[in-house]
Amino acid sequence: MIKKLNLGCGIKQEKGFINIDIKDFGQELTLDLTNSKLPYKNNSITEIKATHFFEHLNQDQIIKLLNECHRVIKKGCRLFIVVPSYKHEGAYILQHKMLFSTATFSDFSKYDRENIYGIKRWTIYNMVEKPDNTIHVYLEAVK
Repeated sequence: MIKKLNLGCGIKQEKGFINIDIKDFGQELTLDLTNSKLPYKNNSITEIKATHFFEHLNQDQIIKLLNECHRVIKKGCRLFIVVPSYKHEGAYILQHKMLFSTATFSDFSKYDRENIYGIKRWTIYNMVEKPDNTIHVYLEAVK
């Protein structure tokens, strides 16, 4: 069975996805993604999407959530993340806790980051900084 997750969906829920947010917007699952494990078995998810969500998390929350995504996503499947680049004016609003550049995501693919920072390793499948100063990245878990 294909299971796809849309993390931090807010009001932008996606058809064909299990939409998840801390607040109840009528989505399939209401869950605090910063303090909870994803309620799915290891290697059971075929796609994960998080658009304009990761910038609302601090470094420790990002590492914890990325490791949870690593646990539940199937080998060869992708995590798609969209965040504002540090060049984007919206990156500096009060609700945002992290700034991102393409180097942020490149760091996830370095072999020693799990031993140093506790972050599971990811491979960048595709990454582009768009003209609107948003970063779009597809990551695959190294399993």
